Amino acid sequence: MKIKSSFKDYYDSVGFEDQDNSYQSVTYMRIPELCLYDTQIRPEQGKVEYSGCIFVCGKAYPFLFEKENITENIKGAKVPKILIEVNTFLKEYFKKIWFSEEEYELGNKGKKSEKPKRKKDLIRFEQNEKKARQARQSFFDYYKGKDFTKMHVQVDSPLILTFFDCKYVCYNNYKIELIKNPCLRELDFARIMPSTKIYQEIEMFLGNELVKDIMPSSYQSDIEKIISHGFDTKISFRKRKNTE
Repeated sequence: MKIKSSFKDYYDSVGFEDQDNSYQSVTYMRIPELCLYDTQIRPEQGKVEYSGCIFVCGKAYPFLFEKENITENIKGAKVPKILIEVNTFLKEYFKKIWFSEEEYELGNKGKKSEKPKRKKDLIRFEQNEKKARQARQSFFDYYKGKDFTKMHVQVDSPLILTFFDCKYVCYNNYKIELIKNPCLRELDFARIMPSTKIYQEIEMFLGNELVKDIMPSSYQSDIEKIISHGFDTKISFRKRKNTE
């Protein structure tokens, strides 16, 4: 697989091991692009705060994320470059990403508790916390085992990224903003899938589901067909003289 891209990802090194171009039968034009997609995802699944999903070759990997606000004036900040553009003055970057409810719970264990002191408020607080945990768990469970190959084919990309807080209603149909061909290195996806596996997944998906006729069949005249089959245009192969 040949990768043509303006950025580097964590699985690119796998392609460098295969230097024989004869085996590179597909080309991946890895160009990030924003598009809209009509989705069948249930609207209540998008109510989990700061949630998103990475779609890799038909399979979904939902995640929760923590944002870090970085103003345009700050330069040289070592933060991921995939961002949500809130407006022209403020950009919000990823700070942490969790790919399961268990990861989220472990990641928030060390934080100081902000539980109210009054018993009545504490009960309400614990009820809300329980509902939030159930909502997050159902959010992750909703995508398990589902096939999103149709979406990949329609948007023409093996990798898709989306944020569910970007969703809006249009003519009673739910449309969602998708980022085609995102950089998975910035999403810390290497701990979910190793470089060799995702390289193979993308290569197989491009060759099977997103296959295209790059070299269309060209018109050949009768004389060109005769020559291509190894015959002479001046001597008829039916009345060929015996040279023996």
